[in-house]
Amino acid sequence: MLARLVAEAFRNLPVGVESNSVFEAHSGRHAFALKLAAKRITVSDPCTLEEFRTLPLNVAQELCSVLVPTYGDVFRDLQQVYGSKQAMLTGIDFQRFSDAEPDVAHMFIACLLIEGRITQVLTTNWDRLIEKAIARNTSKPCSETAKVVIDDPSWLDRFTGPPVIFAKIHGCATQYPTNCDEIVITTTDLHIAAAPGWRHDAVHDILSRRVLFCGYSASDYTLMVPAKVIADLRSRAALPNAEYFVAHDADLPAGARELTGTSADYHLRMYANDMFASLYFAAMKKRFENAITTAEQQTQPERAFFKWNDAIWRQALDRVQILVSNELAAFLEATIGPSASRSYDDSVSNLPIDLAHLRQLFLEGLVRQRGIYVPFRFDPVKDIVLLIIMAAVIDVARAANLTLSVESSFAGITITEVGGVKRKIMLVHGTYVGSVEPMVHEYVSDIENVDGRFPTFEVLVIPCNQYTVGKYPASAPAPVLSKRLPGTHATKRTFIKPDGVFGTNDFANLVLHLRAQLGV
Repeated sequence: MLARLVAEAFRNLPVGVESNSVFEAHSGRHAFALKLAAKRITVSDPCTLEEFRTLPLNVAQELCSVLVPTYGDVFRDLQQVYGSKQAMLTGIDFQRFSDAEPDVAHMFIACLLIEGRITQVLTTNWDRLIEKAIARNTSKPCSETAKVVIDDPSWLDRFTGPPVIFAKIHGCATQYPTNCDEIVITTTDLHIAAAPGWRHDAVHDILSRRVLFCGYSASDYTLMVPAKVIADLRSRAALPNAEYFVAHDADLPAGARELTGTSADYHLRMYANDMFASLYFAAMKKRFENAITTAEQQTQPERAFFKWNDAIWRQALDRVQILVSNELAAFLEATIGPSASRSYDDSVSNLPIDLAHLRQLFLEGLVRQRGIYVPFRFDPVKDIVLLIIMAAVIDVARAANLTLSVESSFAGITITEVGGVKRKIMLVHGTYVGSVEPMVHEYVSDIENVDGRFPTFEVLVIPCNQYTVGKYPASAPAPVLSKRLPGTHATKRTFIKPDGVFGTNDFANLVLHLRAQLGV
């Protein structure tokens, strides 16, 4: 991106002698003419600005890649020619950093921030991608998830509001064009940013902790110098070293190797998409493993499956451990693609939201807002029942040659039979005993009334606690002819009775019981 910005800054220079002189000084020093000759493109030596402007953007960008390590010097020189920083920023279309849209990595970072799994973010980027991802994933303002720090007043005010700090030490696209002085782009700006001040304090505060560097080559002056200072201070004070991990798929450049102490364990060979998706699902996995650890301590009277003795209970927990450790990874690989050919499309961005929907169905029997990420409320006692029944459903699907997916997860897990027939499964714990059936009936009816139809012809509700169902005939589906949208069909609703589920003798018996109830 920097090479492209430098190329655009050159191409959009105002016409004049000074512009030509500045460009030719750089083109001559870096042998642009020779590099173009190797591509069979003939230009003057040194290459002139007029000739440079005629080059395809990709060729111009490739030429300017050699200027990236000293980009601050280049922009310092060009700012003088443009006449002001605002004019130079306009020349590189700085507005793009406000208009750009988040990708998969930003969506997963947003979910990690909403979950509180990341507590401090420091970026040298100007864009608003993370803020946009937060806004799309929650109904609350971004300011309730993270405190965005872009200047001295916001740094001093960082303790009011949410505990997550998001420091943008090179400025933000929101400061263009009204406050361009806060945007760091030239060498002069970089020196000021590294000097004592709010940026200096933010860098020292965050880099003194356990830090993951992603998308960073360790060539950035603002961070490189403080990292060395912190390492020196820790060494002289005999303090433990700050842990610096660098996520970079290729071999590390020299500066990044210094950050990791040349330790291979601290070099994570991953793309940003892989990195943040992995962090998110690792956090989910850890929470569910905590549920397994808690369940190992439960005595028989405390267990939802009251007939399962200690040996049967341990076998079920072994099955759940396989689900969490192996089958989650297999599901992700099937969804995202194998490591050699990842496909990070919109469906991957929506995975956390789909899973959050399923979680809401489990806890409440409904999804209050579609398309909104709601933090997981982990409860080891409830979670272990969810995991056991989920493992049983997976075993039913394997035995009956069914496919499971999370499409339209606001309505539950989709099961697809060999012939293509689809049904939905809701795994519902229930907030209050006896309330689940009318709650789900009302939710399904609301979807039909708003959407005109349900995603599948049948919804099967599998209980995850021992509530009582079947006592509410008034909540039964309305006849087709009385529905508000003529011609639609009321979805069939099947409630599996909890007594049979929780009265099973062991895990294998649970699988057989669910298969019989599902009719597959």
